[in-house]
Amino acid sequence: MGFIDVHTHITSEAYTSLLTEHGSHIYNLRPDSEGRTVVMRGNIRFMTFTEPMFDPEMRFAPMDEVGVDMQLLSYTCPNTYWAGPDIVEHLTRTMNDHLASVCNQWPDRYRGLASVPLQNVELAISEMERAVDDSETYGRVDNPRQRQREAAGLARVRAFLGGAERAQTASVAPPNCASWNRFYGHGSVWTGPFDRLHD
Repeated sequence: MGFIDVHTHITSEAYTSLLTEHGSHIYNLRPDSEGRTVVMRGNIRFMTFTEPMFDPEMRFAPMDEVGVDMQLLSYTCPNTYWAGPDIVEHLTRTMNDHLASVCNQWPDRYRGLASVPLQNVELAISEMERAVDDSETYGRVDNPRQRQREAAGLARVRAFLGGAERAQTASVAPPNCASWNRFYGHGSVWTGPFDRLHD
């Protein structure tokens, strides 16, 4: 086993359509001068979508070139956190089902980290459980830099993870690389050119 890239993101046309339809009160999508799709928050450039985010097969050659055997995929920003109660469940399931389909199609190259909406604690717990039980995603993504009102939800999801008797782990931004190395138990973990851990 070569390197495992533990921090890389995907997205989908289904996600960007939902963001455009339901998230325009916070974000909007615009093309930049190079033809790329940019996520704007007000007049601020929030992030840029890239082609490999939409097309997993575009990643294979660059992965092989630098010796990355596997990537742990998660959905990119702005993830689920913008979604209101009328759309958040559909959005989250759309994201995680797409992620699972990518991992199922290329199981030797991809594993996934499910996304959970920490603004809705009960849904976050149930979706995390569904993702672990019913798909090829392992663990879940949370981000402690989210709004303070989500802190209680994060604590409850962590408590659930701690008591669950199943093989899973959590990725908390910034990633805890050592925990990933112990979780996989072999090979190397790669999170960037300046952060490499070996067995």
